[in-house]
Order: sequence, then structure tokens, then C-alpha cells
Amino acid sequence: MVIELQTCVGHTVFINKGEIFFTSVLFIILGLFSLTFFSSFRSLKVNAASAITLVEWNFEDGDTVADGGIGTNLSQVINREPAYTGSYSYYTGADGSAEALSSTGWNLGNRTKYWQIGLTSLDYQNLAISSKQKGSLTGPKDFKVQYSLDSGLTWDEIPGSDLTVNLDWDSPANLTSLALPTECSNQSEVLLRWVMSSDTSIRGDEVGSLGTNRIDSIIITGELIDDDSDGVPDSEDNCPNDPNPDQADSDQDGTGDVCQPTGPVCGNGIIEPPDEECDGNFQNCSTPNGYSGEQSCQPNCLGWSECLSEEFCGDGVVNGNEQCDDGNTDSDDSCDNNCQSEQPGSISGFNFYDQNGNGSWDGWFRGEIGINGWKIFIDENQNRKHDKGEKSKNTSGRSFSRGKYSFKDLPAGTYQICIETKPGWKSSLPDNANCQTITLSPGENKTGINFGNLIGFKKIFRHYNGNLLEKRNIFWN
Repeated sequence: MVIELQTCVGHTVFINKGEIFFTSVLFIILGLFSLTFFSSFRSLKVNAASAITLVEWNFEDGDTVADGGIGTNLSQVINREPAYTGSYSYYTGADGSAEALSSTGWNLGNRTKYWQIGLTSLDYQNLAISSKQKGSLTGPKDFKVQYSLDSGLTWDEIPGSDLTVNLDWDSPANLTSLALPTECSNQSEVLLRWVMSSDTSIRGDEVGSLGTNRIDSIIITGELIDDDSDGVPDSEDNCPNDPNPDQADSDQDGTGDVCQPTGPVCGNGIIEPPDEECDGNFQNCSTPNGYSGEQSCQPNCLGWSECLSEEFCGDGVVNGNEQCDDGNTDSDDSCDNNCQSEQPGSISGFNFYDQNGNGSWDGWFRGEIGINGWKIFIDENQNRKHDKGEKSKNTSGRSFSRGKYSFKDLPAGTYQICIETKPGWKSSLPDNANCQTITLSPGENKTGINFGNLIGFKKIFRHYNGNLLEKRNIFWN
């Protein structure tokens, strides 16, 4: 069956039925292909549009300073290796441009001679590099591109950057949006260099000293690190996970309104109990050594940090628990390395017979005489008993000096001084106890630390015509 069709230009076409079916199927396939192609193309355009030029060189102005890019990269320059002492020339560039950068002196340059640029990629990711090179017959043929993130101390090769330079700009030495390693993203400094990877010239022999290499159309692109796609870099976004291009922050706490949390907020400077003990504030405190200091609120607002003080042993000022401070932490100079005094002190007193049991010494001529032969000791473990190794003295003396004791060369501190009571005797000073607690300051001599005791039969000594006489009276049973 033949069908007559009129074309749009007035021609008549005769097509049989089978041809119509084939033609229809062909148009459907072509339509699907076109739809897929243009959809993919549109997607590629979106991706391309999201890439931002971080820095570029086209050399149209005839110098080595960057010709475009973000503001922080506009002062970047391209150079040869530091040892290069030659000059730069400018010749016709790639794609019909007026200028390209050129230099000589590439001989014996394998791994040591290169073009180098620098840039910052802060707030950018998914970096890519493009460039074009060409050379003269005696110029270098082989290059690799390397990057450094430590100011040039170490260099790593960029995968897929092996370049072969020819005599024209359409050589395999061209890079087109070659992806840089992810380590190059969000860096304060990235160095890139096109380094010779052999001493072979384009002609095939060794590179000559007058052989040239030209470079042009250097472009480094990247994508803004912006997880919420609101046009504000994450590093500056007060709501990095919630789109808010206006960055509204009503309470000026650094967190945008759209992502402001509800309930207590640690870090807003407001203490919100019971969940917070503090919030960004400080308080006065004392260290374990008694120094005055200041402590800050912990980052979680649940407590306080360690107490920090500017006072210390050796600062020449007596502070905290110090007994002295001679401006150093040396010992054996009267003030030890912990600022405790090395000046010795003493504790002394006497043990007397408390005739009337009133807990005080009423004088020799009232019959309250000193008692010899009683053990006075420093009770280091405070068990009120004399233990092996504890310092002790027996009361001694004659006449009006009876019953005396003394502990000398004692460092400053607190001591428990005890008397070892004898059977049948009772303590009256201290009251019904046999120990006294004494605090000794550096170099202090503590006197009058007395002990009084009495017994069921008291001994009274009277002074009569210069003689000591003894009389016995019942005091208690």
C-alpha cells in the first residue's frame, strides 16, 4: 500500500506502509536519545556552573601575576624553580590568545626544573586543574604535575598528570579539569608545579639550554563547601546544615534563627539550671596549696575546670599555705622547695603536782611542785600512746626547776604532745586528758605547755627555815 504525503515545502512524497512503520520507530528512538542527551548535557552544565575559578593565568597583560580568581588568590604569581636566573618571554598563546609565558634553561632539569604556582583553597573542595603547554624542538618533552601542602617540603604526584609536550598547543601536554587529590581541598596553601620528568627533548635527544617551554591557560577551579547550598561557606555559615542565605541571628549568639535549638543552650552566657551549673563564666577559687586563682566553666556547662593561679612557690610573696617564700625553690636556705620554713622551733613546759586539782599551776609555795621522771612524747600517729620511734623526754630538774621538758629543732607544723600517765594518777591539765595539740609557726619557741597531775595521797612540800619538809594529806579515794 502506497501513501501520498505532502511535505512542508510543497513536494509530494510516496511512501509505502512498511516504510511508515520503520520511520516512526526510528523517530521514537531518536527522540529518546535526544531527550537523554540534552538531559545529560543540562546536568553537565549545572555541574560546570557550580565550579568556581579559584585562580587563573592567561598572561594577556604580559606578567606573571594571576589574571583572575577569588580575591585571596589575585596576588599569586607563577615562577620557575628558585635556582632559575633567566628571564621570561611572552609569545602567542593557546586558542589564539595574544600571550603565553615562555622560558629557556631547561637542560639537565629532570626532577629539578619546573613551573610553580600557589593558591589558597579555604572553603573550597573538588579542585580541578587545567593548563596547556608547547615547546621548541630542543625544549623538554616530559612533565608531571605535583602538589605540596607543607610549603614545598614534600611533593606528591597528581594521578593522570603525565604530560607529553609537542610543538603545538594541541598536544598531549594539555590538562582539562583534571581532579586534584581531596587532600588539596580547604587548605590555606596549596602549591602546584609542572616538573620535568626526563631530560629528553621534543626532538628526541637531550634538552638544550636554549630549548623553550611555553605554558598558558592555567585554571584551578573548585566548589564552595556549602552543605546546605545557601551560598554561604560552611566555615562562615551560622546554620551550616539549614539553608539561611540571610544569616539572620536575632539574639546574636552565633547560631542562626532557623537552627536555634530549644531549651538550655550551653555557650550562650546564660546559666540555665538545673541542666547547667555555669555557662561561659569564671569564678574565684583556691588551689590545693591555698593559692588564689580563677576557674572557667567547662565546655559542656556541667562544671568547673581546674583552678588556675598566678601565685606559686618561688614568686617571692608568701601566699596560700606557704610559711615563707624567698624567691626560689631551693632547700637548705631557711625556706625549703615547698616554701615551708626550715627555721627550727621548740616546745617546752613542765609537769607539776596539781595539789588542789583545779587544772592550773598555783605556784611552788602552794605545794604545786614539778614532778620528775615522767615521759613526755610527740604522738606522731595520735594514738595517745608512746610508740617506738616517737620523740620523748623525761621530765627532770632540781629544786624549783623540777619536772621540766623541752623539744628543740622542730620544723613548723602541728604536734600532739602527750604525757605518759602513771598508775594511780589522774590528769588535771589538760582536763582529764593526757595530750595537747600545739601549732608551731616557723622559728617559734612555744613555752608553758604544761601538764598537771594529782593522786589519791598528795605530797605537799613546805619551805621552812630554808628546808623542804613533806606532809601527807588525803585528797580523794
